[in-house]
Amino acid sequence: MTISVVLLEYHSINEISLAVDAIRKYDKECEIVVSSNSLYNVEEQNKAKEAVPNVKWTFNKENGGFGYGMSMGAKVATGEYVVFLNSDVLLQSDFSSMIAYMEEHKNVGLIAPELVDENGNVQDSYRKTITPWNFFWRHLERFMRVRHDLKKTEPIVVDWVIGAFMLTKKEYFDMVGGFDYKTYFMYVEDMDLCHELKLKRRDTVYYPLVAAQYVGTRAARSNKKYTKIFLYSLFGYWKKNLFRRNKKHNI
Repeated sequence: MTISVVLLEYHSINEISLAVDAIRKYDKECEIVVSSNSLYNVEEQNKAKEAVPNVKWTFNKENGGFGYGMSMGAKVATGEYVVFLNSDVLLQSDFSSMIAYMEEHKNVGLIAPELVDENGNVQDSYRKTITPWNFFWRHLERFMRVRHDLKKTEPIVVDWVIGAFMLTKKEYFDMVGGFDYKTYFMYVEDMDLCHELKLKRRDTVYYPLVAAQYVGTRAARSNKKYTKIFLYSLFGYWKKNLFRRNKKHNI
């Protein structure tokens, strides 16, 4: 079973180096692809390769955002399975358990583990599709400080999982055209990918039997610039998908 891990680099060489070391701790054989949106010149590219050797670097022609960078990385990935991983995610196991689950459940198109913070608290990494109604309701709950028990003990089918850690077959990723980076510069491309897989009758599964540590910045909640980007992406998703009928497709 061949695995490619795709990391996105944007002026973050030190972080990428730590991420590669963390991956190698649990999987010494997987292919690691570092996709750079940093627009480095040739000299800077060579320095990056020297700083993080023994990975496959791809230097993109533009900074097209998260989905663009991950898609460019996936293009050069050679593994049967591809893992899209934020560089600040710390693995706590290898990928074998999730891959075995996908092999046993052929309807699963994408799988993601439980994500916890540095204190072991479960994060809200699996979610319902954001509609205008539940978007309003979610923010009302935050304002009222309503908390839900996020802990699960068995794998469940969900609408979507956040893009910090996504594992899928490269065949499935290519089947839906990868991340839609033309519609989304950043944010919502993860929800859109899961939706596209659902249209192809491939489920997204939250797999809490494996955990990884991730401390999300939640920048879209506190920074006006990122809030604007998020809302622009969300409106793009609604325009593209809100009234789209979920037709059944065959591969």
